[in-house]
Amino acid sequence: WGQTRGVLNALGAAGRMRQLLREVIDRAPEFAPTYYVLGWIYEQLPGFPLSFGNTDWAVSFGRRAIDLREADLESGEVEEVRPDYYTPLAKHLHKRNWSPARSEREQRRKCDRAQNERRGWELAALYEGEVDIPALTAREEAALLVQQAIDLLRSQPTLSRDAQRDLQDALELHA
Repeated sequence: WGQTRGVLNALGAAGRMRQLLREVIDRAPEFAPTYYVLGWIYEQLPGFPLSFGNTDWAVSFGRRAIDLREADLESGEVEEVRPDYYTPLAKHLHKRNWSPARSEREQRRKCDRAQNERRGWELAALYEGEVDIPALTAREEAALLVQQAIDLLRSQPTLSRDAQRDLQDALELHA
């Protein structure tokens, strides 16, 4: 919506989109696309006082989306990994730009906060407190994710139009 209608129109609809996505998490907490979209929204929107954007939460949502998508692949629920899940997380990480030491501190803080949290969407925002995070700078990890997306796409015998666009996006990020 924001990409096609403009930022100001998107700001007006963002709250409603977030509410609908929260409802999806309440009903289907293992549905990876919800977290993918939440990560994108939280990274793209400005923060307080204009809106609710939060790059840190975008990273947690992005990690959750990838982990759920990979679990769906392992269970046979989906047939392929979506490389376009990796590039948004890379963008979120690049924008957040934390050092390994800060990531470790924040991970401990999120783990502590998650112990007392009951709402599904806020637990997802604290997801990094539950998972292993590479001891890399955010930008180093972002570069690895982009390379992973490129390798995955290049390993395909043929690429759909969407996959070709995903490869082009990944190559532009890699440059």
